[in-house]
Amino acid sequence: MRINVLGDKGGVGKSVTAVHLAAVLGLRFGEATTALVDADPNGSVLRWRERGRRDEGEGEEAGWPFEVMGPEDGGGWTRYENVVFDSQGRPSEADLRAAVEGSDLIVVPTTPEGLAINTLMPFVEAIEEMGGRDRYRVLITMAPWWNRSASHLGGLLEREGIPAFRNHVRRRQAFDTAAVTGRLVYELSDRRARDGWRDYEAVGEEAIEAIMGARRRTLRGR
Repeated sequence: MRINVLGDKGGVGKSVTAVHLAAVLGLRFGEATTALVDADPNGSVLRWRERGRRDEGEGEEAGWPFEVMGPEDGGGWTRYENVVFDSQGRPSEADLRAAVEGSDLIVVPTTPEGLAINTLMPFVEAIEEMGGRDRYRVLITMAPWWNRSASHLGGLLEREGIPAFRNHVRRRQAFDTAAVTGRLVYELSDRRARDGWRDYEAVGEEAIEAIMGARRRTLRGR
């Protein structure tokens, strides 16, 4: 499986999403099957991973169920059955086309604020113009528990015919804590952290279901 997490707006939980989707795949299919490629020039995931290694002690590996590599690793990721790409924000037309052509699924995170749709619409239209209509889904992240903004945006996406995940990822301080401490959210001993992990587990299962369903349809069409 090739999953590309990208978007045209920063601060939407792109790296958090890439990391935890890779964790879902690694736990589901086995640690040796999954890699995450940090293709964002900011190197957020690589630094996140390095913090985990330092906390575990020099020379010891933190317990992530997937490998993390950067673009300088060349094509090392090709040997993995499952690869998640944390791609550069605001990709060029060429990079977006490559993502559409090379991905089983493109995950487009967005926050539920009303103005987020203004950035989201042109971006998903560009994906569709490149033939990616059946290869992407919008994921609502940082959904506040104190109002229904995520449900409102979800309803709008449905009315506009934009593919979206049924599940949302709720706003949790635990995601920031995990990134700062070099851990995955399920490693934190906090109920809210466990709730955050369950959100990503549900999204990950949807992603797997979407990819496998597309493969079955392709086989039936032969």
